[in-house]
Amino acid sequence: MTHTERKIIVLSDSHGSTKNMTEVFKMHRDADAFIHLGDGAHEFARMCRQYEVIGYSVLGNCDSRFICSDAQSPYATAFFANYRFFMTHGHLYGVKAGRETLISNAKKALPDVDFILYGHTHVPENRYIPAESDGEKPIYLMNPGSLSQPRDGKAPSYGIILIKDKNIITNVAEIGV
Repeated sequence: MTHTERKIIVLSDSHGSTKNMTEVFKMHRDADAFIHLGDGAHEFARMCRQYEVIGYSVLGNCDSRFICSDAQSPYATAFFANYRFFMTHGHLYGVKAGRETLISNAKKALPDVDFILYGHTHVPENRYIPAESDGEKPIYLMNPGSLSQPRDGKAPSYGIILIKDKNIITNVAEIGV
């Protein structure tokens, strides 16, 4: 039996700055996919073309729908490495006030969701939410923070998701530390 490892890099809130995004792209050339969670979708699309990588993005509240043709929705769903991903910027779900609305809407949009990825707060979050009842699945909740304007007093950050068979590792990494 072959063991397959998948690496997904999660970015958000770059706000026009490509310096840190370039560093992340160069460090993770082996990634299977890159995801951008808004407020920088335009430069993300350009970087994906430049580095010839697979990229998924959603629009944030600061992304122009007119200049960014690669991301057309404030949320997206994807099936990757046998897992279901719900991706959003988060502003439409009030993530600055809490995560309940986000989680509830993600479950409605994508039954059996495994990963909920969001941005907007500029504050990293990496949480495992155990199943509340039989038949329900646990969920990985991740906000990678901001590539350019962190609001937690720490360095700019991004997320890493490693999937090997049924083993999952999630991490938020800081840049320049």
